[in-house]
Amino acid sequence: MEIFPNNTELHLRCEGKDYTETFRIVKSLKTGGSVRVYRVEYGNVPFIMRQFIGCYSEHIYHDEHGALTCKPGYSLSQFLAEQQVYYNQQKAVQHIKESEDTDPFYFIPDILFYDSPAANGNHQLFLISKEPELNVYSNLIREAHQAKGESDLSLCSLLQCTEALCMCLNVMHAKGLIHGDIKPANFGFLKGAEGRTLFDTIQLFDTNT
Repeated sequence: MEIFPNNTELHLRCEGKDYTETFRIVKSLKTGGSVRVYRVEYGNVPFIMRQFIGCYSEHIYHDEHGALTCKPGYSLSQFLAEQQVYYNQQKAVQHIKESEDTDPFYFIPDILFYDSPAANGNHQLFLISKEPELNVYSNLIREAHQAKGESDLSLCSLLQCTEALCMCLNVMHAKGLIHGDIKPANFGFLKGAEGRTLFDTIQLFDTNT
């Protein structure tokens, strides 16, 4: 599946609405797991957009009308089935998050569900969230390693990060949820003044049930 070039305008429909909204691609950030991540803008407001790609996307592309189609000899059915499973997983997490009075799922961002309207009914799933810029844990480890003791990051700070992650996982497991892809690139921390990492503000993403 092709990567959207910078400045591409996507006309997406939010779940429960009958009209489209226009998002502009600012930059492709990464591809990992089941999604490709972009920084996008709606008006002048920045958002993070996750485009579902799954395991079968190498044979799939968008036609001139934006509808999903596939190369000859391949079927969309596996991709669409996998996309439905991913959608159900993300909806389950959001439902639990919204139903909690004390909001213990503060570490999972609020997500809006969008699709790309297509005449043939083969829509693609997009997840859009207002996510602030994060220091991802994998970057923190790399920074500490390269600094060789000359960074503000200490072993204690890195252990504090893993402690915060364990607390998040305990909350999820108590609700019968698992993440399914825990790794340093899948959680991070908000940035404070002058880009300093706020170690008590963990954000966990790419969550599966």
